[in-house]
Amino acid sequence: MASKKETATKLNIINVIPIAKTLLKGNLSYFTSKDVEIGSIVNVPLRKKIISAIVVDKKDASLIKSDIKSSNFSIKKITSGGTSSFFSPSFIEACDKTAQYYATNTGAVLGRMVPKKILENIDSLFIDK
Repeated sequence: MASKKETATKLNIINVIPIAKTLLKGNLSYFTSKDVEIGSIVNVPLRKKIISAIVVDKKDASLIKSDIKSSNFSIKKITSGGTSSFFSPSFIEACDKTAQYYATNTGAVLGRMVPKKILENIDSLFIDK
């Protein structure tokens, strides 16, 4: 018989950079039960719209449970996407290290490294497998 622990769904907290008109200004946190890869494109609720976002970090929710409970905001669930990477995890890591070196955020580096046409049309370029 499978134990309760094995049958329970594992929740992940993912940090994403939204792709919107105010392009890539900061990270937002969401939860999902999917195994989302870093560099994936996901659809997330932001204000009253669903927008695309790039996954830049992933953590097991059980490891940061106390941080989640003590936060002063609620974490929403991603709506779809994330089954395959659009950007490689090493590319996202390189952008993150570049951002740390130049004292900026990862979104600003991604905004400079990825052509604007790709970011504007990422929904039509990305095929969820």
